[in-house]
Amino acid sequence: MCFRYKVLGLLSIAVAIITISLNPVNAAWWDKQAIPVPPDTEQVRKEARRISGSEFDFTYYTSTQAPEKLKDFYRNTLTNSGWKEKTLLKDLEQIPELQMEPALSNVLEQNLVFEKEGATLIINFLPEGMMKDKKTRFTLAQGKIDIQSAASTETISLPELLAKPKKEVAPTYPGAALISLFEPADALTAAYFTQDDINAVATFYKTKMPNYGWSLIEEKAPQKIEMSETSKEDIAKLCPACAEKMSISPQGIESWMAQLSFVNSRQDTCNIVLSQVITLAEAAGKMKTTTILVNYAQKSK
Repeated sequence: MCFRYKVLGLLSIAVAIITISLNPVNAAWWDKQAIPVPPDTEQVRKEARRISGSEFDFTYYTSTQAPEKLKDFYRNTLTNSGWKEKTLLKDLEQIPELQMEPALSNVLEQNLVFEKEGATLIINFLPEGMMKDKKTRFTLAQGKIDIQSAASTETISLPELLAKPKKEVAPTYPGAALISLFEPADALTAAYFTQDDINAVATFYKTKMPNYGWSLIEEKAPQKIEMSETSKEDIAKLCPACAEKMSISPQGIESWMAQLSFVNSRQDTCNIVLSQVITLAEAAGKMKTTTILVNYAQKSK
């Protein structure tokens, strides 16, 4: 297999995994190779996701140990069990025409990638200082990757949940991937991912929501959100360590927002919030993505 395809395929999937490290969702899954758990570490949940056509077992953990100690643990235990570590940054440096952006380099430093007998294991750590309890959050994603398929796409596909909402309160945009789901008894919050333009998505929901008994009561048309230096300050407040380690470039991101608010005959509400991001990160390929957030709530009795 072409070296370039192999490296870029792993890169695409490693970057995609970072996007779902905080999603509060659950799903059943099938057993794979047992991976050791470090001391003072607690499993939070497991779920099934699909990335670029491949099914992955995601396991989420919290630990009182620092990320570097956890990385040392996995490097030692996994290599002794026959896993071979992949050094993505060093491999990428061997591709002459590929220019790594500083922010992407820092993102990759939060990942460990191992391979064994056709299986791939990616371990992603959230940056230190991001959570108030000071615990380390990390995710193990294990599966078999179609490297060439992953690398040949023009954009990075977010890991898709292998589940669907129980409540059919709104239509699903054609081809959209479900990436987050929270469904209590009297509400629903679901997030979807699509590569289509935000205007096309807004038109779809304005046209199709009446079929589900909804009436449009407020519309905020797609509006460009200007990125500024204040964005760096906001990120620094949320995650000081992120601001120190990452090179944030507002000029490399174009962001658009839109919102549609609906009500039905029972006075239930459903808000559709659309967010489109266009990035110019050459290392991972230019990305144009739209996130669809469906917020449904029953009327309080």
